[in-house]
Amino acid sequence: MKMYIEPNRDVPLPSIGRIVHYYPAGTPPATTPLVGIVTAADEMDVDLAVLFNESGLSILYSTRRVAYSPDGPGWRWPPRV
Repeated sequence: MKMYIEPNRDVPLPSIGRIVHYYPAGTPPATTPLVGIVTAADEMDVDLAVLFNESGLSILYSTRRVAYSPDGPGWRWPPRV
């Protein structure tokens, strides 16, 4: 598995079909993330199909070239439980 290396952190590279959390630009940090499915990946930038909004209503739209961000707008991996 290819890894993206940040200082003190190893983050797996995204691949098509994986589920991620998506935080659109302009949303507060404490906002519930949207569900995104990776439809294309180029290193740490991804294209996403967004499936649900904050209230759980089913929606579908796509967004392109979303950057990885561990703590701001962008995509990140869901926490492991």
